[in-house]
Amino acid sequence: MGYISAKRSLAWMYLDGIGVPVDAERGLGLLSAAAQQGHERATTDITFLYTKGIGTEKNASRAVAMLDDLVRKGSADGMRTLARYYLRDGDKTQRKTALDLLEKAVALGDGNAMRTLADVYVAGRETKRDFAKAESLLDQAIAQDTLAAYRSKALLLLKMPDPRYDQAMYWMKEAASRGSARAMADVGAMYEQGKGVPVDESEARIWYGKSAELGDSSGARHFGQSLYMGTGGPRDVENGVKWLEKSAAAGETDAMRVLAYGYENGGGLAKDVVKAFEWFQKAAEAGDANAFLEVADRYYDGSGTTADAQKSFVWYLKAAENGSAKAQYCVGLLYERGEGTAQDSREAVHWFKAAAENGYIDAFAELGQMYANDANLPRDDGKSIDYLQKGAAAGNVTAMVLLGIKYEDGDGVARDYAKAIEWYEAAANKKSADAMYRLGTLYRAADGNQKDFGKALEWLTKGRGPWQCESAIRPGRYLRIRAGRAN
Repeated sequence: MGYISAKRSLAWMYLDGIGVPVDAERGLGLLSAAAQQGHERATTDITFLYTKGIGTEKNASRAVAMLDDLVRKGSADGMRTLARYYLRDGDKTQRKTALDLLEKAVALGDGNAMRTLADVYVAGRETKRDFAKAESLLDQAIAQDTLAAYRSKALLLLKMPDPRYDQAMYWMKEAASRGSARAMADVGAMYEQGKGVPVDESEARIWYGKSAELGDSSGARHFGQSLYMGTGGPRDVENGVKWLEKSAAAGETDAMRVLAYGYENGGGLAKDVVKAFEWFQKAAEAGDANAFLEVADRYYDGSGTTADAQKSFVWYLKAAENGSAKAQYCVGLLYERGEGTAQDSREAVHWFKAAAENGYIDAFAELGQMYANDANLPRDDGKSIDYLQKGAAAGNVTAMVLLGIKYEDGDGVARDYAKAIEWYEAAANKKSADAMYRLGTLYRAADGNQKDFGKALEWLTKGRGPWQCESAIRPGRYLRIRAGRAN
């Protein structure tokens, strides 16, 4: 029959591709053989593969049924695994059940359940955040020498309102010394960021390399990036890319985006915008929120793919719903213009407001324009001025220029050349060529005391300087859809 635990260990070598090519079906077969011989952990491993569709078709209901059977038999391992599934994928009712299952497993002395319940208290989503309870549970798990608890204690110390960096580094190194590859990557990150130790990029690279060699995808990403960028040691683009590709193959979307930027910018790699788009798309399809905006941008302007406004809208909306202020602004623009979706001014206003509330100040200028000029909305000069003033106060040059125009023309406010000049000058001081031009024409053509040919000449001359001139301001048309890159 063979040693059962060896079958499980061998299975995970095939599943993770450690020392052998990845072979998920063979891994599942070995786990099934171990489970049939009564190995509980092999059974819970199989349920994980069913929930993810690894080596077999995805079948969450079968996984839950298998775990329910283990729970009925009093298995702490089954309780903990089912609780983790409910916490990740369950509804509110099931998440309450998850906490009950974890409490039962803890009462049975399961160290991994202690660590999982501690993580729940740290996250503070399913129950009130309680660092003291979490630390107590982790200390109990560490007393049992539960490997994952060492790293969890380090993370707890980092997440406290007053982080204990020195202690966190101690516990992270304890986890690393016991073979935790992910903890090794974390030690590297702490050296790189100077948390608990002086910044030391060379030491960080050493720890990243240890983690990568043990098969940790995060360590591989950091190690690959340090080689590719030449951080902490000599630059090695070829090996850097190899480690990044290993990390990406394991599902690390950060590695996918590093590769994408490398191909797009040509830094050490042959510039290839098609490959760049492919890596961005892989990251986005794997659920990387940062990649949603990148894919949307490229579908909009056709960089590395065929321009497609409808696909662009879909990805902008995903990013917007995930909280990206830039994406919320772009969704607003597309609704306003009717690009990639039906024109809908009210939806545009909704998304511009969301972007503005998230700190994307360009949205204030759009809102100010829409409430004054959009034929599909009731005109509201009060809201228009209010949004423009908020944008201008936040430093948005377009809002400053628009306020100047309103006061110069008496559009929605009493004509006031002094205020117009004030806002034009604020924008001109930020190198706005349009504001300089408008100052010059105002001083040349204004009535009464505001007319000043000397100042007109001065500002018109400045306006011809080497500034990057913004597009002519037209309602709903002066801002580009491309809202910048996520770093």
